[in-house]
Amino acid sequence: MKRVLKIILVIACIFAIGFVALFLLSKNKSSETSEKNRSLGDDRASLDLDGDGVDEYISYELPDSEDDYNLKSLTAYNHSEEEIARLPSELSIKAPMSESVKIYRLDANSPREYFSFDFIAGPHQSETMFFELRDDLILPVCHEDEVSGPYDCLFYSGNTGYLPVKDLDGDGFAELIETVDEYPGTEGLDSEETNAVEQAFGDQGLEDVTDEAKMVAEREKGGRGRMVIWSVYSFDGTRFVQQTDDNYEKYYSLIGDLVENKMRKSELSEDSLEYIQLSKDFWSHTN
Repeated sequence: MKRVLKIILVIACIFAIGFVALFLLSKNKSSETSEKNRSLGDDRASLDLDGDGVDEYISYELPDSEDDYNLKSLTAYNHSEEEIARLPSELSIKAPMSESVKIYRLDANSPREYFSFDFIAGPHQSETMFFELRDDLILPVCHEDEVSGPYDCLFYSGNTGYLPVKDLDGDGFAELIETVDEYPGTEGLDSEETNAVEQAFGDQGLEDVTDEAKMVAEREKGGRGRMVIWSVYSFDGTRFVQQTDDNYEKYYSLIGDLVENKMRKSELSEDSLEYIQLSKDFWSHTN
């Protein structure tokens, strides 16, 4: 995370001095399908983790040092303030974005509630992880049967914090929609802009990602297009299952005006598809 924060700072500085509008401001859209944030402050939130009709609350400790970017702890307590669960110590979770905790009912047939955190990925990109109570542990809700790392449990958004969650087909289980922006055109960087990127990234010791940064700058300088439905996942009571082919088409048609000015992933030009994948990998991997 320290690495990506440096990159974002560099980009912000370039933008500020007017060399090139590398990254546009977020559309500031929030999911209309998320339940109201039940924050009890900067580091606590209430929810019914076990579905017994009485709220528990989660509490999380942020890192003390500027050089440490991971949560110190994530703990759940009952209404009597007795600890009932915690995140396993071997699971390292980044500190979330401020006030990003959200509460969900992912299964309408169960009163159990889940929560999510948003994590910074890029200047206007974020990643989201969902959590549940399982026995005496707080564990991520993932999208893979065999989990090998955090990216098997993270969901990506091309607009910070925008991750629509809604039961699209009325079966009681929520769908989750990953969106990114189409960048249909490229405007090349002039020599002054190119030198600014190279110098800024070089000054931060990030020469190994300078070429990717220039590609991102060139594409985003050309402006956004439509919002792309990148992936659709359905909760099955245990994990989020990605919907592909005909199932993707089914859910795309059910999204309606929940996402405006949208397009299918399959409608992207090969060039735009390659760029979006590059950008997604760039911000995920530098993080």
